[in-house]
Amino acid sequence: MYPTQRSQARPHQDARFQNVLPRQDTSPDLPSYCRRCKKSKGKSQRIQQYCQKDFVFRGRILGKRVVGSETRYDVQVKETYKNLYPIVHREYVWVPNACDCPYILVKREYIIMARRHVNFEQTLNRILLEHNSFVRLWQPREDLMMRDLDKYCQRYS
Repeated sequence: MYPTQRSQARPHQDARFQNVLPRQDTSPDLPSYCRRCKKSKGKSQRIQQYCQKDFVFRGRILGKRVVGSETRYDVQVKETYKNLYPIVHREYVWVPNACDCPYILVKREYIIMARRHVNFEQTLNRILLEHNSFVRLWQPREDLMMRDLDKYCQRYS
């Protein structure tokens, strides 16, 4: 390149260009307080969450609806690995934010670890999925990993 052919602006120096990739999981209708979701990773996180949660099941997400400041997922329960309370084949799973954390797609199957939430007046009883709960896309390999996690729960109780 000759000195007369040099480009005037470089992406990392020009104010018009940003050298930062946009977040993929943001959408224009999300509130401004939403930030990147925290994912549980590794075998130790899987075991810890399995032992601490009330419900562990494989479910197909049938629908999603934002209700006020919460998100409600309609879930078809395919298989339960752990349930301390009765669970039926079709449940609502509630997320206490509208930020899409954890990020769940409709018409997909997931391994979901959630807890039971009962309000102070004992009038509300529902399955609550927290922002850092273990939610993983279901694969046959995941099924094998969930089978024998009960034996590790003595450490976390």
